[in-house]
Amino acid sequence: MHLNERGFAVGAILLAVVLMSVVAAAMVLGNRGPSGGAGDHASKVNGATIIQQGTNLRMGFDVMTARGISPGSITFDAVANTGLFNPSAGGAQLQTAPATAQTAATAWVYRTAKIVGVGTTAGIDYMVVLGKLRDTVCAQINLALYNSATIPASGATYAAWSTGAALDLSAGISGIDNRPEGCVSTTGGADDNVYYTVTAAQ
Repeated sequence: MHLNERGFAVGAILLAVVLMSVVAAAMVLGNRGPSGGAGDHASKVNGATIIQQGTNLRMGFDVMTARGISPGSITFDAVANTGLFNPSAGGAQLQTAPATAQTAATAWVYRTAKIVGVGTTAGIDYMVVLGKLRDTVCAQINLALYNSATIPASGATYAAWSTGAALDLSAGISGIDNRPEGCVSTTGGADDNVYYTVTAAQ
């Protein structure tokens, strides 16, 4: 190999190394996002996963009501004819939340009680709920849904959310009223939030 050829080869190798470094740096910055940090990226992924899980459950509910099954007859199990997770009824899959999204492992809950501020009458509202979510995950859920990372305060306990207790999410509570889906705080303090999505409102 001639001297000028060797010089060209070395230059090409150096250029390739530089380009690879630039690409690697760009990938790292892209993963960090505007606020930076691997934890922030994980919160975005967890938030998106929870929204998708809620959508999957809601779609199973829609399939059942489209088949003529009344919302009040739908059960959160795999029982024949009425079970949301029955392959011949709703066909939905039982969802498991990402472990890093919660401060304590809690399952999805199916609520059948009136929530003031959802729907228009005094009838029962139906929704699925997931609790014990971290602040960072809750903020990412609302950012994805409403372009705001604010976590509205529901003024209710997690126990009230996870049972059939009546809740009031009416106009006096900023950022909650009439929203069919979202993440809100409970009276439990930091990292004790609830995600909900309405499957049928009255």
